[in-house]
Amino acid sequence: MTSTEPAELNPPLAFALSDVRLPDLRGVVRLERRSFGSEAWGWLDFTAALMSDHIFRKATASDRLLGFVIATVDWRNATTWIVNIAVDPAMRNQGIGRALMLDVEAHAPTHRLRLVVRVDNDPARHLYRSLGYQEIRLRPRYYVGPIDGMEMEKAHE
Repeated sequence: MTSTEPAELNPPLAFALSDVRLPDLRGVVRLERRSFGSEAWGWLDFTAALMSDHIFRKATASDRLLGFVIATVDWRNATTWIVNIAVDPAMRNQGIGRALMLDVEAHAPTHRLRLVVRVDNDPARHLYRSLGYQEIRLRPRYYVGPIDGMEMEKAHE
């Protein structure tokens, strides 16, 4: 007779959320390239986001960059736009993307948030729907390829 040991459960990953700073940009650019390849933002895009009013947050563990999120506020339409989010491909499905989204929502000065996601990015669309985002409008040929984008929106308290 053999006994069956319970499967070892992986403890949740411990990480911290904080503002991106200038010394973080090298890691942000590298992570962006690993995540998005030819569609990646460049140094100027990230420098502009850092030097302006953008909400620019990161997730780190032991000084390792795990992910980041960038949002900008459209005051005229009272909408916070999440314009970029990336999680290290080796660290996905561990709650980092969800935590970054909730963090940017907590820092958003508006009640309405919007984003555009590739229609072929099922994991991201699933995450956003699970957080209460609704698909509101298709944006034809929004991405390179040409791949359509899906605009999504959430109103929060």
